[in-house]
Amino acid sequence: MIIVTILLLVVMATPIKAIGQIVVEEQSTTYLYNAIKSETDPISIEKMLVQMEKQSASEPRDAMILDAGRYIAAKAYAHAGDAQKANYWMNKINNKSWKTSSLSTVTRALIEAGMLNDAEELVKPFLGQTGSNNFHYGLILYKRKEFKAALEYLKPNNEDKSDFLSADAEIYPFALIEADKQLDAFNEVNRLLKISANRSDRFKDASRKLFQNKYGDEIRYEFLLDSMETVDHNSTLTKIAKMETNQLAPDFELKDLNGKSVSLKSLKGKIVILDFWATWCQPCIASFPGMQKAVDYYKNDDSVVFMFIHTQEKSPNAADDAKKMLIARGNRFDVYMDLKDEVLGKSPVSAAYKISGLPAKFFIDKNGFIRYKNVGYIGVDEAIPEIKTIVDKLKAE
Repeated sequence: MIIVTILLLVVMATPIKAIGQIVVEEQSTTYLYNAIKSETDPISIEKMLVQMEKQSASEPRDAMILDAGRYIAAKAYAHAGDAQKANYWMNKINNKSWKTSSLSTVTRALIEAGMLNDAEELVKPFLGQTGSNNFHYGLILYKRKEFKAALEYLKPNNEDKSDFLSADAEIYPFALIEADKQLDAFNEVNRLLKISANRSDRFKDASRKLFQNKYGDEIRYEFLLDSMETVDHNSTLTKIAKMETNQLAPDFELKDLNGKSVSLKSLKGKIVILDFWATWCQPCIASFPGMQKAVDYYKNDDSVVFMFIHTQEKSPNAADDAKKMLIARGNRFDVYMDLKDEVLGKSPVSAAYKISGLPAKFFIDKNGFIRYKNVGYIGVDEAIPEIKTIVDKLKAE
């Protein structure tokens, strides 16, 4: 009884202001982190991060937020070409997975900035620990035109086909060609084309020459390319068949970032593609390069409309955050704000469409019915084939 009384007296003696300050600090830490995610200037990021470090308590949640902020700072400084600052913030990361991811991201950013010596100094001590470290070191050697030395690090070390669908997979056969290993290069391009024909023009040109040198003509190359393009198309058809639905699309009216209002019913007669996203959603942002390609593909087609709907915001400055992100990434598509309704406590359009995860895409036909929907990331190389196949189907009706 005496202990309880003492505890009550201690609690009663605690100033209300102090309790209020704790709440404010927690909110401020979250606010600063959201602001950091939307910022691109490394100096501004660093200022907010230093403030976060001063305010954060030694809670596991705060530690994770701080490490995430340090990761963003390291990446921003690397893209700005400041290797010293990038390395400083990367070394302050405590979480092992964040640090591993940071090493890969910072090294790649330094390579893209042309700072090969700094990138080498950063990644070389960690060779052999991950495939990403080895690949980036091989990429450094490749860019220095040390092609034979690069082969050891660029060579794929497993047979997981998913690893060979990105543009990075093309670097190894290019290195083989430059190292004058024509037969090995032929075998590698042949293998990659059998996985997918969705390759860069440069890769296809190099492959064509290798087939010509081996067989004296392009017949086998064209046959392989045609057959794999058919396989890719059939794979796309199988995937979008799982997206099929048929329900009336809920009407809505939203404002874009310039304050212009657009309603769904005003777009009747057109094919409308809704892309629900948020600044805090990494898969959403990762899908933007592919979606931008799709937007550019249809830029002269008035019958197809893209609406990128920012929703479920976690920042009081959601519109400003979205603007900054679009400018920083060079995206040129129309964004509409599905701001949180103060009464409902949620984003109304997101609620009407029963969004279960982000990113979420809805394909609405000319009569206002949702015909296809997809939740999840769409890769850069998948965006146009999938979207074009769906749009072609809807146009043909």
